[in-house]
Amino acid sequence: MNTLFNTALKQSTSIKRDLSPQAGAQLSASLLGQISASLTSFSRTLDSYADLAKSELNPAKKEKAYERIESFRSELQCFREQLKELRAQTEDVQTSVNRQELLGRRPHHTSTPENPYSDAAIASAPSAHNPWAPKDAMAAA
Repeated sequence: MNTLFNTALKQSTSIKRDLSPQAGAQLSASLLGQISASLTSFSRTLDSYADLAKSELNPAKKEKAYERIESFRSELQCFREQLKELRAQTEDVQTSVNRQELLGRRPHHTSTPENPYSDAAIASAPSAHNPWAPKDAMAAA
């Protein structure tokens, strides 16, 4: 029973460290996946610890184990909420970056019209240098 408690304690400490804000650094998808896997493992460890606590014969140890399980379960719930917040923040940042990148491709604050050829000065007379101009116009020029 002590080994399961120590394992749960180590997992809890590791998850706390992973969830702590790291100087404004954005969490990557791989780190979020790692934290999610750690939470699943922590939950399974708590289930094993609870099963072992049920079979404990000493009432004092049994009560202490149930208190620890309750404490760990509340931590687990808190960790899941923090992970949900971090995922939402990461998604918001990624959405903002994608939006800025998309809107940055063609700035709307310039005076470029929707049709870039609408302002083009089209010569009414064909140019002598125009290869598609009729032969008559070239001779006249």
